[in-house]
Formats: sequence, C-alpha cells, structure tokens
Amino acid sequence: MGITSVKAASTVDLTVKQISLLKGFIRDCPSGQLDQAQFTNVYQKLFYQGNPDKFSKYVFNTLDQDRNGFIDFNELLLAVAVSSQGNLEDRLDAAFDMYDTSDDGRISIEEMTNMLQAMSNLVGISDDDVDQRAHEIIKELGGKEDRGLLRHEFIQGCMNNAAMRKILAPNV
Repeated sequence: MGITSVKAASTVDLTVKQISLLKGFIRDCPSGQLDQAQFTNVYQKLFYQGNPDKFSKYVFNTLDQDRNGFIDFNELLLAVAVSSQGNLEDRLDAAFDMYDTSDDGRISIEEMTNMLQAMSNLVGISDDDVDQRAHEIIKELGGKEDRGLLRHEFIQGCMNNAAMRKILAPNV
C-alpha cells in the first residue's frame, strides 16, 4: 500500500519544481543513492529553525521501499509522483505508512505521539501536550485506545476532516 500502491502511469507530468528536485538528486547523488545522513542534511537546510532528525528518519524509512538503507532515484521518482499526481486517497495512504512505523496496519498511540513530537521538533515548536493530542487525534478519527487507528480510519477521517488532514498530512 502507500507509495507502492500507486500504479505507474504511461506519462507523468512533472512541474518545473519537481523536475528541479530530480535534477538536484542526480547532481548531488551521482551514485544514484541517498543515505540517511545525506537525507537528514537536506532536511536541515529546509528546516534550519528546528531539529529534523526524527522526522527525516520517518520520511526516509517510508521512501526506502526496499529497506536497503538508501533512497534511489526510482524510489524518489515514485514518491514525487505519488505526492503530486496521486489522488487524495493515495496520498493519505502514503502518509499512513509514515505513521505506521511498525508496519502492522495501524497507528498506535505511541506511534502517533512519536510522529507528532517529530513534527514539533522539525519546526522548532515545543509541545508539552503531544501525548494528550495523540489520544485526541486517534479518537477524533475513529480509532480506539486499545488498538489505535486503522488505515481506513486514518484515510477516511482525514478525507472527511480538512483541519485534521492539515495537521497530520499538511502537504497532501
């Protein structure tokens, strides 16, 4: 599911910004691979006011589909295609994969708390109520305390609640 669930199109229309991103990847990674440290360094340049370490790790692990410790050009291209051309459900499906770090098909309270903390760190905001906020979000989207939030609950909840979608998947 998520990034790998999007079917390849016969043509892909990329924006100038996306083409620039891909050209930058080829220029900066002539080996065709980007490791975790390089990826975090890119995030540090984009979010210099915060600490991108945790958040960039979540994104990296989501993009590294073959789990070889590198993001290659194909993985990056697929991520760009999903984020720019996938429908809302596909993009939310990919966002779910980033939250579900245990790959068990649900977002636990702990996973939601960790992601919200990573997002706060990324933008340099201190959030002392992140655990309470995680509980509230899971409940709001239809999840249960004992099992967390299932994929379809996350997707449907975010599709039906624009404010929640903006918090959990701001680029979607």
